[in-house]
Amino acid sequence: MDDAHLDRKRGRFAGFVRSILIILINTIILFVIANIAAAYVGRKAQSVTNEEHRRRTGEAVLEKYGFEFFRRVYPEKTDAQIRQLILDIPALRTAYEPFAEFRSAAVLTTNLNVHQAGFRFLGEHQGPWPLDRHALNIFVFGGSTTFGSGVEDDKTIPAALQDILRSRHSGSDARINVYNFGVGAFFSTQEVTYFQNQLRYGNVPDMVVFIDGLNDFYFWDGEPANAQNARNAIYVIDSLSRQLGSDRSPGWHLVQFLKSLPAVKLMQALAEKSGKDEWTLSGRGEDAPSIANAARPPSANNAPPRDMYESRYSDGFEISDPRRIRTVIERYLVNKGIAQGAADQFGIEAVFAWQPVPTYNYDLAHHPQGVRQAHRRTRYGYPAMAEYAATHRLGANFAWCADIQREAGRPLYVDQIHYSEEGNHIVADCIADTMIGSGALERAMTRLRLQVAAGERAPGAEVRVATAAMATQTIAPLFGPRAQVQDMDMSMPLSEWRDLASQGVRLRDASENFAAISETFPLDRDAADRDYQVSVRIKPYSSDYFGLVMSCVGGAHPEHFVMFLNPETMGVISASGYYRIEQEAGGWVRVMQAGTCRDGGNDQLQVSLYPRHGRPEGRGEIVFGGGEVARLVAPTAGSGR
Repeated sequence: MDDAHLDRKRGRFAGFVRSILIILINTIILFVIANIAAAYVGRKAQSVTNEEHRRRTGEAVLEKYGFEFFRRVYPEKTDAQIRQLILDIPALRTAYEPFAEFRSAAVLTTNLNVHQAGFRFLGEHQGPWPLDRHALNIFVFGGSTTFGSGVEDDKTIPAALQDILRSRHSGSDARINVYNFGVGAFFSTQEVTYFQNQLRYGNVPDMVVFIDGLNDFYFWDGEPANAQNARNAIYVIDSLSRQLGSDRSPGWHLVQFLKSLPAVKLMQALAEKSGKDEWTLSGRGEDAPSIANAARPPSANNAPPRDMYESRYSDGFEISDPRRIRTVIERYLVNKGIAQGAADQFGIEAVFAWQPVPTYNYDLAHHPQGVRQAHRRTRYGYPAMAEYAATHRLGANFAWCADIQREAGRPLYVDQIHYSEEGNHIVADCIADTMIGSGALERAMTRLRLQVAAGERAPGAEVRVATAAMATQTIAPLFGPRAQVQDMDMSMPLSEWRDLASQGVRLRDASENFAAISETFPLDRDAADRDYQVSVRIKPYSSDYFGLVMSCVGGAHPEHFVMFLNPETMGVISASGYYRIEQEAGGWVRVMQAGTCRDGGNDQLQVSLYPRHGRPEGRGEIVFGGGEVARLVAPTAGSGR
């Protein structure tokens, strides 16, 4: 092979390499430009605050329906009060709830307030939490109609129910407290699960009310509103686990790096926005009205005037399928039986209500809002349920409230499905009639009196297991004069942190990254027990991301025990080691983090508290009420008996 031929081959190879390098360099340049642009767009998107988003959403609603409509719905309110009420509604968010998948997150606004335990306040007459064991406590479960979308805290169905029952039983020696556990988009399957969760948590009421109908047909496939999102998330996680393995291999770190890129974050933000829009447009169902005690539906064929309905809508088989309607009713009856069985086991009086809807026995001339297609399934499902209720014994504790708006002759809804204050009161009155007429309320009152007299008012059927308790030896309180503070505003200086038990001190993230307060304590390397626990008391304020970190340091192998949670819901975001969260009196929550310092070279214990995740656009505060560091001592053999 001559030199000229070799030179030609070398030249072609060099040209190929140059082409590859040019493509690679251009790709890198485009990649960098794309991420710079994404970071800029992301910052612009973040400039729209939650408050601005709420304002825009509320203004869009006002523009769509006009003040004249809302003046009819809220006749006793000024325009300013109506505007504030509408602006408060978009503030509602959801939090994770085991088995039920989600629930209402804690929020405080002018008109809409949700407790960390998940129930919406009833206004100034809200009962205490934890429950007053000398009062008659009633839990109400349902969807967004039970929750009370579109009305203030004290204008919801549960609020009206409490007022009605207290008025009718004003001479009773026990106070009646109602708790609104309605959750937007819940239907009977989730409500029963949420009720069971409350029993597991030790929150056992004397009576329970389930309001259903609308959402059971909206979600007629029997899947929760976020089922598809959860299914997709599980698929992605499972796929990544199979590809990368469970350990944090180089592949795992590559994925984490890609997730941190501005372009990827921008796509995630757009996807989240899309999900929220989809939730708003197609995920929000409604909750349920009631079926009055002894009343039976007079007719199974009552429906809105055909000319009015058919002039607006043209329905197909996808919302009138008789087979799927039958499946919805059968599923509801199964859920009703499960709820009744759980209530019977715990000595709880249960009442089941079938709610009114605008597509059944209601004059649509008073309903200018359009009804979404999936909600119109009730037009075909309700007559079927009415026929079933008329021909089967559903019990004296079943309230048929679907007919209560037949002769209303006026607007009873604030939007396409949610009741006005008057509509809520009518539904609550129907439920109260069943609670009283069936004898359920009197039975619950009698049981309460007997239990109080016998000193048996405890949360449900307690299960006691004899175990040997771990002893604790307090090392020091948190946080002392030696504590280090980084980028944090405090309502009082550290030198004045003495008695924080009552009011506590507000801690606010004032950083561009992370704010923290930390303190280091010496450890005994020769101690037989190197199990340690950090315990702090906090109250939620405006932060939705709180961190508590305990680290064993000083040696070659530091050990970290981390816990991050949402103070508004007390839901754990991520954690390692042993942790526990307990509700205390006065709205305080005790958060405990524990772990074992196994490396003998670690001779210091460092405790750090983060009041917020340190994003400038989302700084927040918590209230710190003191804490301590302790050593856990295992019980000796034969102790704890």
